[in-house]
This record gives sequence, C-alpha cells and structure tokens, in this order.
Amino acid sequence: MKAALLFLALILAGCNRSDSSFYEVQRLREALQKQEGTRRAELEAMATNAAIAEACDFLVPLCPASVTTPGHDAIRLGITGGASWIFWGAVLAKLAALGALLGAAFGVARLHWLKLGKPARREIEKANNLIDQAEQRAREATREAIRLDHKNEQAQLQLEQLQLQLEQLTQEVDSHKARLDETKTLQAALNAAFD
Repeated sequence: MKAALLFLALILAGCNRSDSSFYEVQRLREALQKQEGTRRAELEAMATNAAIAEACDFLVPLCPASVTTPGHDAIRLGITGGASWIFWGAVLAKLAALGALLGAAFGVARLHWLKLGKPARREIEKANNLIDQAEQRAREATREAIRLDHKNEQAQLQLEQLQLQLEQLTQEVDSHKARLDETKTLQAALNAAFD
C-alpha cells in the first residue's frame, strides 16, 4: 500500500526523464511488483487457510484448533475460501467418510439382524409349528371326547333300558313267585285234602 502511494507521488511529482529518476522509478516499480507478489502469496495462503477452516467446520467440526485458527483469523478479515478446490476436496472427503461410516453402520446392523433375527425367526417358526401340532392334537382330543361322550350317552340309555327291563322282569318274577306260592299253597291244601 505504501509502495502504491510512493509510486503515485513520483508520477505526480513530475516526469522528467533524467536517468537517476528513471532508475529510481524503475527500482520502485520492481519493489512494488515484489510486494505485490508477496501480498498475493499472503492472500492466497490466507484463502487456503480459510478454505481449510471452512471445510473443517462443514457439518461437524473435526479439526483441532491449531489447524483452524489461521483460517478463522482470515475469515474474520473477510477472506473466504469456499470456492477453492481445497474446500470442495475436503468437503467431499468428509462426505465420503460420513457415507463410509453410515454404510459400515448399516452393514453391521444388517449383519446383526441376519445373525440374530434369522435364528429368532426359525425359532418362531418352530414354536408356531409346535402350537399348530398342539392345536391339532387338541382338536383330535376334543373329537375323541365328543365321540366317547356320545358313546357314554348311548351306554347310559342302554343301561336305563336294561334297568327298566330288569324292573319289569323282577316284577314278572315276583308275580310268578306269588302265583307259584299260591299254587304251592293250593297244592299243599289239595294234597292235604286228599291224603
């Protein structure tokens, strides 16, 4: 900045073409170009530091303060590096790392699901098969119980019929015994009368 003012002052002071002033102007121009190159390099370094800091702070801050402090200082001065290849390269690397991390997490979760979920599914299928078999046996047992209950009812009916028949036969036997006793009494009376 001082060099630019000095250069401007020399130009405004006059343009006599004396050799000493010409060489002085030439020397000042070279000094100005040197300072311009130095300043340009400093600005590029600050832009690079800003790009690194912005990339480190993208999504999740990962870098240590020793890496990001020069970049944050440059950003406070108004220099950004968001359009540089360093910023985009670091952002893409960060996104790739995040994608790899998510992919690995998904892969581990899938592996655990296959290891833990599949056996559980097999055990559930076995349990369901056992339940189906138990239900089938219960249905068969229920049918058998109904069949036996029906047989029992038929046997009860037969028993009741046989008891009725027994009672009828008992009454007939009792009635025959009574007639036999009457007949025996009558015969004994007849035998006694004839004797």
